[in-house]
Amino acid sequence: MEHRVRIQMAKEDAMCGADLPAELRSTHAEESVGFASILESLEDGGIWEGGSFEPTPLPTLTNELDDIQIKFQRLIDDFRPIVQDLLNDIATKDRHVDAMKSWRELKLWDKAFKCPTKDCDGLIGFDEFSNDRRQYRELKRQMKKAKEQFTLGTKSRLDQLDEVCTKIVQKEGSESMKRYQVDWMLFRQLVNEILKDEEGQEKQIDIKGKKVTGVIPPSINVKSSKPLDGKELHLLTKHHPLLSEIALRLKIVQRNILHCTECKTPQWKGDDLNVDDIVYFHRLSGKIIRAVIEVAVGNAVIRAPKSLQVLNQDGDLVKATFSSPGSKGRERRDREQILGEAILTAFEFETQLNFESAVDSKTTYSAIKEDQKNVEIFIALGTEIAERLAHEVKMVKPKVAFHLEANGKPDRDEWCKTRAVQLLYAVNSNADLFDFEKTREFRYTDGEVPNYEANLIRLTDRLHERIRKDFCVEVNGVTRNLLREYFHKERVDPMICPPIDRSNSLDDEGGFLTPGMQKRKPMISDKQGHLNSGTPRFNPSDEAVKVLNVLQKTTWSVDAETYDVVKTVFENEIKNNLVQKLVISEHAGGLVLGFKDGMSKVRHGQVREWMETFQFVDELFEHHAGMPVFWHPWYFDWRGRVYTVTNILSPQNDDVSRGLLRFADKQPINQSGLKWLGRKCASFLRGMAGVQSLSKGEQYDKLLKKLDAKTWECYDEVTDNPLFEELLREILALPTLEGFAIWGEGDVFRSKAEGFQRYTTMLEYIRVLDAGGVGALSGLPLNLDASSSVYQHAAALLRDESMASVVNVAPQLEIEGPADIYLAVVGEVETLWKKKCPFESIELEPSLKNEIKRAVLKRSIAKTPVMIYGYGAGRKSIIRSFLTHNQAPDGDHGGWIKVNEALDLVEEDQEGDWLRTAHLESSLAILATNDVKSQLHEEIATHIAQGFLQAIQNILPSFGTVTSWLKKMVQKHDWLHETPLQWTLLDTSQVNHHVWMPAVAHAPKPWATTEKTRGSSTRLSIRKKSGERSLKEELSGVAPNFIHSLDALHMRRVVLGLSNSLKTNDFWSVHDSFGCHPNFVDDMVQTIRGKFVEIHELDNPEGGILWNMFDEIFVKELEYNALGRRMKIIKEQFPAVDNFDEVLATSETQHQIDWTLYRGIINDVLKNEKVAPKFEHHPDDTITVQSSEAIPTNGRIIAGEGALLKPMKKAQPEWTKVGIDDVVEANWVLVEGEITIQVFADSIDLTSSKPLTPKEKTLVKSHHEILAEISDRLKLLEGDIDASTLPTSAPQPGELNGANVRSKYFVN
Repeated sequence: MEHRVRIQMAKEDAMCGADLPAELRSTHAEESVGFASILESLEDGGIWEGGSFEPTPLPTLTNELDDIQIKFQRLIDDFRPIVQDLLNDIATKDRHVDAMKSWRELKLWDKAFKCPTKDCDGLIGFDEFSNDRRQYRELKRQMKKAKEQFTLGTKSRLDQLDEVCTKIVQKEGSESMKRYQVDWMLFRQLVNEILKDEEGQEKQIDIKGKKVTGVIPPSINVKSSKPLDGKELHLLTKHHPLLSEIALRLKIVQRNILHCTECKTPQWKGDDLNVDDIVYFHRLSGKIIRAVIEVAVGNAVIRAPKSLQVLNQDGDLVKATFSSPGSKGRERRDREQILGEAILTAFEFETQLNFESAVDSKTTYSAIKEDQKNVEIFIALGTEIAERLAHEVKMVKPKVAFHLEANGKPDRDEWCKTRAVQLLYAVNSNADLFDFEKTREFRYTDGEVPNYEANLIRLTDRLHERIRKDFCVEVNGVTRNLLREYFHKERVDPMICPPIDRSNSLDDEGGFLTPGMQKRKPMISDKQGHLNSGTPRFNPSDEAVKVLNVLQKTTWSVDAETYDVVKTVFENEIKNNLVQKLVISEHAGGLVLGFKDGMSKVRHGQVREWMETFQFVDELFEHHAGMPVFWHPWYFDWRGRVYTVTNILSPQNDDVSRGLLRFADKQPINQSGLKWLGRKCASFLRGMAGVQSLSKGEQYDKLLKKLDAKTWECYDEVTDNPLFEELLREILALPTLEGFAIWGEGDVFRSKAEGFQRYTTMLEYIRVLDAGGVGALSGLPLNLDASSSVYQHAAALLRDESMASVVNVAPQLEIEGPADIYLAVVGEVETLWKKKCPFESIELEPSLKNEIKRAVLKRSIAKTPVMIYGYGAGRKSIIRSFLTHNQAPDGDHGGWIKVNEALDLVEEDQEGDWLRTAHLESSLAILATNDVKSQLHEEIATHIAQGFLQAIQNILPSFGTVTSWLKKMVQKHDWLHETPLQWTLLDTSQVNHHVWMPAVAHAPKPWATTEKTRGSSTRLSIRKKSGERSLKEELSGVAPNFIHSLDALHMRRVVLGLSNSLKTNDFWSVHDSFGCHPNFVDDMVQTIRGKFVEIHELDNPEGGILWNMFDEIFVKELEYNALGRRMKIIKEQFPAVDNFDEVLATSETQHQIDWTLYRGIINDVLKNEKVAPKFEHHPDDTITVQSSEAIPTNGRIIAGEGALLKPMKKAQPEWTKVGIDDVVEANWVLVEGEITIQVFADSIDLTSSKPLTPKEKTLVKSHHEILAEISDRLKLLEGDIDASTLPTSAPQPGELNGANVRSKYFVN
């Protein structure tokens, strides 16, 4: 157990960029959690009880990690002096006075003293917030100040504050690096009492310099013994900055005191430190080198080569390009990218590649990996490197420093990102470590192509060579880059020890073991929420968090026999379907590499992910052979859906991972389990071709055709037939690749593939039979999918029994088997097209039109538009899905063409529109194979998509009603409260449907001392939060996000229900796919239906969550009316106004505004108001009006008798003596007497019955912004009530109730 924890901690430190052991730590970096405390927390959870784990000695994996760290530290130390000298030189030349653009400021935060201890070469990081005697004294001063501030009578409410921080009693003979301990629970209680007393009280607080009135809630967790988290500090800073400062200083003093990291000599007093022995930029220089290498080597982009160096038959090294003659623009880029990725993939397996000539197979070429300069390029997005370095810069300047600077300005994130970019500019200028590139010719590792050019950072050849020399090794014929594996940020392995329980009180703890990984992978993944508001949009209940902890206890393993088959098939796929398809053509312009039978199906990003999976499995079997098991940490997204932190060997990943997975805790299978195992196996064989080639081919084929009924009864009939077992045994007895031709050909290594799951289920079924059937041990997870869950939930929301029967919520009385929404849509499309051909306007042969219709009128084709329509996809997304290689809207299409209005092809630089073409593996591959004009592909896809959309709407007419109502709620909630729609689920978890505008890219200019960057004028961008809501995105996304939150609740309730009733922790959770051990499937099916009824309150005749929200938003409209609230404020602010309610008259159909009355009220307010001007006194006793707001452009000056004013405009008379009620139209200087200033009484037109003019509104706004706002709201309301956005009554629920939810095929 212990060595698993040690290895896990070491891997996490690498993944989150923790300091290397020999690196000088920042004095403000989070201290690592001790091994003993982690071990204790795991043991306290009872996770290890009854487990049999390996002995204590550390395996070779730990030594390998140590070796990588040592070599990497050596590399950093070799390059550090170059960077350090450069930064010192720049800082010395810096003469900028602006603190936001000052190298000298950075220099002060990154300084270190040489250790004064004799014979010690260590460094001691030091700044004004280091943990030494000064820091403790300042803490005590602030504590005293706080006690005085919160004193009532003679007693302070913080009289126990001194007890929060106490000195640690040192054991005799030992010396700890910690001097003080903090009782965080006591501090939290004291702070909470302050806030609790203010609960419900309105208090004026400062938000970004603006005074806002708010209500203080008690939001400090008093049960935690940890420091305040970011959300709590944010709250405290807004209301009581002094207490927030104390909290930050307490966190400092509880850390290790100032000391030398080499000899461990304490420097509490700091008396021995010599100011002449200061070293600057030691930490930052190392951090820059590390951040650049770390991200570039473990990059998140694929920069494929554009050409290849090959040996011809004469032995000459020549260049083969990837661009075919005539290819241009986007077509050329797409071709180069795919071929470049093919070469990258091929070199993952072979060091030498051999190619035939496309014309003569006897002519061959070869490419050797060592000859290629651009095959493995260490490159990454400049933004990613800048943000990684910004994280390190945060450790240089602590949070408390920002807290004490000018009300939190500058923003800490912006400060760190800006300096990170400046540091990269500086190093690029003269250090020869990396270069900038600006291009869009790359791919993300998930296969996506960038939408725009991006700035990349590429390591220089000098660094490339050093990394290859130090970290590349050959293992079983495959080159492994150990540094890339160490720092691969996209790869997060499952855990080799149990995760720590998640906690609702501390959302950044639990899951992984170390604080770095816990912060990187928190309990709630919500980048938008954290970026824009500092808090996630999902607030989970304790019940929801409990589900995560149940899932984290599932112990997983890998089936070794299936793993061997997967690797065999994978290697065959790469070598035979990728490498051997590559050929070289000879052209006048030179050699060109291409594919002889169409493009490869696999992408390099996918290959890398599969290889990472294989690597993890190999390490598991090699280093933990006694018990090759692992665990997954889990988290929530912002809708409450649960996810594994990593995709490697996750049930939520693809066919490869799902085929390999087993529950490590095998159980004896019972009769029910054997029945369900057979059913699952039979379902995988439905429609399987190729059995005719077997010994009893015709009999096998006839048997499998019975499965087309798709009923549980037909599955049972087939599995009871002895032929079924004979068929499985015959397939499994074949050599791997021969068997693969039957069970997996065309159904692996693609989206939605099931080939490996089919194989492993057949294998497990035969194993169980061989072990005697009932009583045999099995750990195969068996999962059942909800039948179109998005529509199931929509049917329940509406109580729509008709819709429920179409998607297997309620049974269809007229058929025995399950309803099939996809076949129903295909049938409806066919009906529509019989009435009118979709291609009437397109010039195609009638026979080809019929072929196209036959090609798309299939269940497999209908699945994508039906599914993505349910998740909010529009017409354009569905059109794209018909053209891409994986039927996903963002997949690869066949390429781009540009056409004019007549649909003639034009050059890239000519006027025209870009159109997509069909990919050879798309649903419309028939267009490419039949040479249909490329300019017609998108038009054909458009007509087909329109047919499917119409069919979906015809089959599921009420689904649009759900979408429509939810959009109305978003609009109405925004109108009433100016906030996003929120909802509370049955388990009390809350979802805040807040969507922000995208982050804004900002490219800082280099500071004066680093204006020239070597070889390029490229600027690096940093992401700045927009902070602005996107109502458009909230409207378009509300329906799918709302239903996602419901299917998430359904999954959580099912898992928790089964865990409580069955006392098991082994679950398979994939959003709407539920899985468990075969023994428990009967229980699971019943629980799934029961919890569905429960979460939708189907036995409640008044409706469920949708009606509750409807009532809250629409029926109680007047109670929460935003306009009404503002009018109330006005009546309180202007007591003399008693007729404001008469301005707005509302009937059932119309809002009527009395604008004449409104104008009179506004005029009375302004007429009776005196506005005190702001004056500036001068030595000559004259007084100047300071503010242009003090005397409006249209203003009346009421001056005391004999007041003398000097005009500010030269066009005015030099001096004017002003009498009572004299009118002046400019800014004046008061020479003698007294004046007051008043807005013109006649500045508002009292005769008009129309809204205020812009000029009038500007005048009103300059004095009373709330009056101008009400003017806008009244104008918005005036006229007929829009029934589409402001319904006045709730719809009536349908007939569906809990008793109707009895379809046997709710999941199947």
